[in-house]
Amino acid sequence: GQAVPEAVRRAEAKGERREGPSSGLLEVESDESYRATGETGWVVDKNGKIVFTARGEKDFVFMGPETRPVLKDAVFTHNHPGGGTFSRTDGMFAAWGDVQQIRVFGTSARGKRVLYTMTRPPAGWPASEKMNGAYLRALKAATKRWAPKALAGEVSSDDAFLGMREETWTMVAKRYGIRYERKEL
Repeated sequence: GQAVPEAVRRAEAKGERREGPSSGLLEVESDESYRATGETGWVVDKNGKIVFTARGEKDFVFMGPETRPVLKDAVFTHNHPGGGTFSRTDGMFAAWGDVQQIRVFGTSARGKRVLYTMTRPPAGWPASEKMNGAYLRALKAATKRWAPKALAGEVSSDDAFLGMREETWTMVAKRYGIRYERKEL
């Protein structure tokens, strides 16, 4: 069988293992997954069962049209080995697959574990094309704020890039009623 990640064993020892999506998420968002060098994506159903796993490259994971039926109303979580929040493609993917929630986790430049989540709004995800357009407009506005800070040496280029992406998703989320959260673990 599959080895049980250390994070799952610790949670079970404390009596924290639950049924539902959190049980599968605890398993995949484990210590081992934070150290991975390539992106991996997992689809977790409402019962906490991992129903699909896709392994990708350094900065992407591909899930084709055959995965769309298992994505609807599920939680899609994946790692970003380089850290950082959602990519533009991640947001479009969430809308395309009509997931209940999309998650990304990784390690920040300062070595902290970080989890980002976007939860489908009550009215549903905007169409992928609308999400893409809103993202590009918000990125342009965020770049105007962050690029001068990086050029003036007020922040590192890595911090500016992360700040731009986080601000971009904050603006897109506000526009469409998406719950966007960042949590250091």
